[in-house]
Amino acid sequence: MSPLLTIAIPTWNRVKYLAQALEAFTKQIALLHTQDIEVIVSDNASSDTTSDVVRQIAHQYDFLRYYRNSQNLGSDKNFELLVNKAAGKYVWFFCDDDL
Repeated sequence: MSPLLTIAIPTWNRVKYLAQALEAFTKQIALLHTQDIEVIVSDNASSDTTSDVVRQIAHQYDFLRYYRNSQNLGSDKNFELLVNKAAGKYVWFFCDDDL
């Protein structure tokens, strides 16, 4: 069954903020015990520890998916990638520093 909502988060080299945002989102969604929400992160080839941090969090939650671009696609293409990867009927974009 497809989720109703996809929370889509583009990111690039902001691991500190992204980790805080993912902690907030994942804890709240986990409390709902719902399959109606997914979270997807598209990493625009970050050179910091984004990949390690997101993979560690994603390992704990089956509703969190992570994609890492092999090169920086620019913000527009990164947003487009998220839309194409979203399984939800609705897509809600959040910035990597939104709590």
